[in-house]
Amino acid sequence: MLFLLLGKVSGCARWMALLVAAGCFTSCAWLDFSSQSGKSTLWRVKGESNTVYLMGSVHILPKAAYPLKPAMNRAFRDSQRLVFEIPLGADEQEKALRDTLRAGLYPKGETLSENLTPETLAMLKGTLPYFNIPLEKLEPIRPWLVSDLLLNLYLEKQGYSADLGIDMYFLAAAQKSKKPISALETVRDQTVPFAKFSDRAADTYLRDTLSGLPFTVAWFRQMAAAWRGGDVPALEAVVLSTQQKDRYFHKTVFTDRNDHWMPAIRGLIGRKDNYLVIVGAGHLVGQEGVVEQLRRAGFRVEQM
Repeated sequence: MLFLLLGKVSGCARWMALLVAAGCFTSCAWLDFSSQSGKSTLWRVKGESNTVYLMGSVHILPKAAYPLKPAMNRAFRDSQRLVFEIPLGADEQEKALRDTLRAGLYPKGETLSENLTPETLAMLKGTLPYFNIPLEKLEPIRPWLVSDLLLNLYLEKQGYSADLGIDMYFLAAAQKSKKPISALETVRDQTVPFAKFSDRAADTYLRDTLSGLPFTVAWFRQMAAAWRGGDVPALEAVVLSTQQKDRYFHKTVFTDRNDHWMPAIRGLIGRKDNYLVIVGAGHLVGQEGVVEQLRRAGFRVEQM
């Protein structure tokens, strides 16, 4: 979710604007989004007096992802209020950027290069010409934020954009319809796990991102296709792969946040208004996901 925010508010900071300017759209990754059949990555929970929809988001998409499946737009029309992971309104974006920079920049006098192993630094130097970014522009930035920025720029080069993500699509629709929006957490909540990275963990995180860039688009196509088709087993396999690769990352990014959200989401069931809750698709699937947690709590959750 962080690179969604970075893509949206990058122009608010000079160094981030430089990075975005380097990420021109040079090609468009092919992905067949044309099918309108089958399930959606969308669930419905019926309370005694209202309905709560749970929509899985992909935060960055190509134009080919639209139009969306009808069930998603119907859920929006049937909802009086929307809930996102983090505040996305214009008033909150400046504060969100400040929180991101507070967590993602080194103290004055400390640099990225001096905190990386020689191997990771060499890999970074070899990658940056592809983005036409000088290393000097990244020196004030911590490895996890560099990772997210480069991943965002790489996907943009393949025709994906945070502006086309599900969150942004329904945020614009909510603003046009004047539907109230709220959030499950703050940007600061999201940056805490990364801020706690040890030097070794941060170095590994950046190195894994750099080494994985050539495979990113193929992986993203598979994940986005699973999302488009409402293919729960395939989405669960994506989430499980993160758990197997890095348990700390999986716990902090998925498990802990899911658990943190559950009281708020359960609290929406039974209110007067209908709600559309939009979070990353990976948070809704798997045994630790929001959908299964609601089912274990006794709620009837139906995929649409």
